[in-house]
Amino acid sequence: MIPEERAIVQILSLFNRPLPIEAILVGSSKPESTVLDRIDQLVEDAIVQRLFDSDKNDYVYTLIPMARTFIYDQVSSDPGTERMLRARLQEWFEARDIKDPQDRLVIREIRQGGRASESALVDLAVGAERRGDIQTVEELFDQALSRNPKSWRAARAAAEFYRHTLKNLGAALQLYEKAAAHAPRRGPDRALIYREWGMLLRNSGAPDATDQAIEKFLVSLEEAPNDDVTIHALASMYDRRGSYKIVSDLLEPLSTHPSQKTREMTLPLLLKAYESRGEIVKAAELKQKHSDILKTSVYR
Repeated sequence: MIPEERAIVQILSLFNRPLPIEAILVGSSKPESTVLDRIDQLVEDAIVQRLFDSDKNDYVYTLIPMARTFIYDQVSSDPGTERMLRARLQEWFEARDIKDPQDRLVIREIRQGGRASESALVDLAVGAERRGDIQTVEELFDQALSRNPKSWRAARAAAEFYRHTLKNLGAALQLYEKAAAHAPRRGPDRALIYREWGMLLRNSGAPDATDQAIEKFLVSLEEAPNDDVTIHALASMYDRRGSYKIVSDLLEPLSTHPSQKTREMTLPLLLKAYESRGEIVKAAELKQKHSDILKTSVYR
């Protein structure tokens, strides 16, 4: 057995549980390409087993029981070697190579398998974005979605990063589509995902952008019927269609909303709907009641 293979099996003999390739690389202290080549050979020789870890969405490795017993007897006969190997792995599992204290806690949990991997990676990505480390953010979101392709939280967080930081509308749309595919079947999280997906779609430039946005806003409104942001966004899309009766039905309850900002956004569009439908009395009443807001509005 060549030195690289010996290092791999020595590391694997120390534990009864399978190890990720990262731990094997650290423990063996050998070049990555060499370790990957030799571990493939050991799998082919039926000394090492390659198993798929669904939690990590990646492969892990372990020795067959007979080989573990034989190899560990050899390792334990040399206390210095065993201490050295365990010390390397302890450094890695405790994430002592990570300088940032908060990042260290998260990575420690990932390496020790104590937390949902993609959630921890998303936390790391958020921290990296705060530090302005954009390349690391992308890598961490890629890892999170690779670990758990069905994580709507990871997909939505990544979508927001591409949307606001990188200004990459195409990537953000793809990620929102992925988030929606695995979103909760009911509740506020589903409402938020579909609302923001609709916000992106309405400005996507697609031929059917308006129809697509309406479809998403309707899903959102079903879960959060009193969300004035969704109501206004939906009304804006129906205004594009010229469906002014629907616009007025949606916006009339918001015309007396306690928030002045909401009223300021609502009234010009509602006035346009009234005037477009020939509802002169309603338009006049709206102008009289809210003259100050309407005078300073964009709509004339």
